[in-house]
Amino acid sequence: MKNEKSFFETIIDAISWLKIVASPTILGIGIGYACQYYLNSNFLFGFFVIAGIVLGIYWANRVSKKYGATNFISKVDASPDIDEYVKDKK
Repeated sequence: MKNEKSFFETIIDAISWLKIVASPTILGIGIGYACQYYLNSNFLFGFFVIAGIVLGIYWANRVSKKYGATNFISKVDASPDIDEYVKDKK
């Protein structure tokens, strides 16, 4: 019996993968916009946006193979402060 993912698990993995890609992409857009605004360089804007997208895809694929995108995002988004609060209430 194969260990196939359900449709829901596939959607969650895709959203997690996109969240990983979004981080360097947004950073690239921000740096590119600053270059365009201050240096008036459309080339640098395009370069940083493309570099952010490529770096994001590379990073997301690497994380997905090593840890799994959903596991990685769940560790990043975890709130240990809330966990301590819940333990104190019990």
